[in-house]
Amino acid sequence: MRRRCIVVTSIVGRLLAILIGFIGIFFTGLLVAVLVHALRESITASQNRN
Repeated sequence: MRRRCIVVTSIVGRLLAILIGFIGIFFTGLLVAVLVHALRESITASQNRN
């Protein structure tokens, strides 16, 4: 009986795994950038109000 491993053995599978990883990193960075921008805008608006 052959053991099933989590390791990707085909070239296409490895490229797909790398692509999924890069997409995850990209969207995480995009989310952080949007949140930092919103926080800066909120702080600026709060300071201008006072």
